[in-house]
Amino acid sequence: MTFVKYVSLFCLVAALAFSCRKDSFITSPQANLSTSVDTLKYDTVFTSTGSVTQSFKIFNNNNQKLRLSQVKLSGGATSAFKINVDGTASAEVDNIEINANDSIYVFVQVNVDPTAGNLPFLIQDSILISYNGNQRFVQLQAYGQNAIFLNGVTIKENISWNKNLPYVILGGILIN
Repeated sequence: MTFVKYVSLFCLVAALAFSCRKDSFITSPQANLSTSVDTLKYDTVFTSTGSVTQSFKIFNNNNQKLRLSQVKLSGGATSAFKINVDGTASAEVDNIEINANDSIYVFVQVNVDPTAGNLPFLIQDSILISYNGNQRFVQLQAYGQNAIFLNGVTIKENISWNKNLPYVILGGILIN
């Protein structure tokens, strides 16, 4: 009977020791972090319509949890880009935990404000990832273009379109 008590006591102590163990974070500046891309590029994004959402992953390649002190748009809240970090939509997200040998998603989209120009223009920003005293950047690039938008238009007579800006047809055109 004594042997059974000792085994039971040992199992109880072992269960408590492992269930109460807190996961430790890697704090070394040599912690290994990688991203699935170094640059996100968007082809022509027309003003007023917004872009498709692209994503990339941040990988914790360590055998311990990693805490990102910050993931933020370098251009801040006024940036044309918007991010969602592991389910949180904000220009800056702090204290993100990534489990050992795991990853998180960062979703990115861009909205282009109209300008007075006819030529395509370049919009740039970057995402700063800070951890353990290190900084890593993912570059963001989008080409913006002003356009003339036609949505559900009925054309009843001859018209001439100029070639200054591209025409974007939404919802079709009816020609009588």
